[in-house]
Amino acid sequence: MEIIAVPAGTTANAQDGFDTTIATLASGATTTMLFSVRASADGEYCDTASIESVGTGVIGIGSETACLTVATPILTITKDDAPATVLPGGNYTSTIVVENTGNATARRVVISDLIGLNSTANVRAVYVSSSLGGLSGTLANNVVTTGAIDIPAGETRTFTVVSRIPLAAVSGTYCDFADATSSNAASPAQATDCVFVPAFSALQTQLVDRADPISVGGGVTYFSVLYVEALSNEGVGENKLTYSFGLVNPTVLGIPGVFQVTATKVYLDNSPVRDAVTGLVVSDTSSASATLLTEGTDYTLVTQLGKQVITMTSGVVLQPNTALYVVNDVLVPTGTPSNHLYTTSYIWDSVGLVDPAHTYQASSSEPTTVVQ
Repeated sequence: MEIIAVPAGTTANAQDGFDTTIATLASGATTTMLFSVRASADGEYCDTASIESVGTGVIGIGSETACLTVATPILTITKDDAPATVLPGGNYTSTIVVENTGNATARRVVISDLIGLNSTANVRAVYVSSSLGGLSGTLANNVVTTGAIDIPAGETRTFTVVSRIPLAAVSGTYCDFADATSSNAASPAQATDCVFVPAFSALQTQLVDRADPISVGGGVTYFSVLYVEALSNEGVGENKLTYSFGLVNPTVLGIPGVFQVTATKVYLDNSPVRDAVTGLVVSDTSSASATLLTEGTDYTLVTQLGKQVITMTSGVVLQPNTALYVVNDVLVPTGTPSNHLYTTSYIWDSVGLVDPAHTYQASSSEPTTVVQ
């Protein structure tokens, strides 16, 4: 116990106490002395006061003891975000546990949580819901807050907050910050936890023949769409397309077929249009946003009978919601066995723009019947 203030004229004595001399008290008179103290720890503290007269020695009852009990609330806080990895559009739950480890009830405790933020990209999660014993919190300025509650000594209260990572949110770490305040307890240290949003690219492929069946010696045009879906948070570069034209066996891709490619055009579309029901890209080379790329500047071609490799230069990348259109004119050479089904296919290889360790590979195939 720490002494803060004592009456004037008070001196310390050898019994770890104080002596105070007061004036002579007349019969029936009283005097009051105030000692102010401060407790340094919880517990029971007892003080004994005794009185002696210089002239008569011990008088009255001689001494009196009074005790006080000191009890304080102590709050601790922990926080856990789960799951630890969340894809854009997915939810995660922050579980915030506040415990009173002290010896007195913590009054008017308010728990709050600052919704998750990727500070590098300045992208924040979206509040979905919260609950403290079935009661929802209040959201303001990206902070969700509980109403005031009391937490008795030795008890805990759990506040849960559900947040959603926005669609197409950039990859990185999203961190929440929780704290608790009380009217009679010191605020605990802030609790923090984070979720990780990985970089990913969702690829979509399409390939159709614009005539089927075709005759030996005749031609056919193949139209390809290579699309990075809009909900991706990573684009792709180092794009390479390996075409096989007229495969006899559709189970082995990337090898020469029997058809001969005669012309190739490649387009880049930064605003492709998808069908809302099927999800297929329905725009094509006629779209106003489609740009014809230049061989030698934007890509290189290596062509042989039945096979073609298109390698895009480093300046041609496909960000989310971007598509390549490839138009191949193909000839069915004389002597090709007729009344047979041939498969044309491509393999699309690419590398992630956010994380080069991400390598992507996709493919698409289209059967075409050859008749005499």
